[in-house]
Amino acid sequence: MPRSTQNGQRNGKAGAPQDPQPTKSYLVQWEIDVDAVDVLDAARKARAAQTRPGTLAMVFDVFQDNHFKGRVDLVNGEVTQ
Repeated sequence: MPRSTQNGQRNGKAGAPQDPQPTKSYLVQWEIDVDAVDVLDAARKARAAQTRPGTLAMVFDVFQDNHFKGRVDLVNGEVTQ
């Protein structure tokens, strides 16, 4: 299944800003356990948790070429491997 990119385009090209450095492709995952009535409800609750003011949903696992590259905590700026 194709994944969306940061600019909403599936190919990652249209509308992307020109970076001075070449970019690499990463898969960034965020996980949450939710109680929901169906998959749509679960996705909506997860998104609400991400965007809630003061959220602590700030830890992401980052992969490149199917290899784990690190866990990033945006609250304290730490990257662990």
